[in-house]
Amino acid sequence: MSVHPILFLGGSDAISHRSAKALRAAHPDVPLLIGGRDLAKAQQAAEEMGGAQGVVIDPAADQ
Repeated sequence: MSVHPILFLGGSDAISHRSAKALRAAHPDVPLLIGGRDLAKAQQAAEEMGGAQGVVIDPAADQ
């Protein structure tokens, strides 16, 4: 069974980061995307969690 990644918006901020870490601890195989406006911060947060990927979120982008 394929599991779609879970996207945490603002995952490098305190509350979202803690939530993502808790999810990672409970479900280590679920892929996580840590989204933020600052790619470096998102990637750093993702790296700290392991098994996650940092991505840029642009709220002004067309859908």
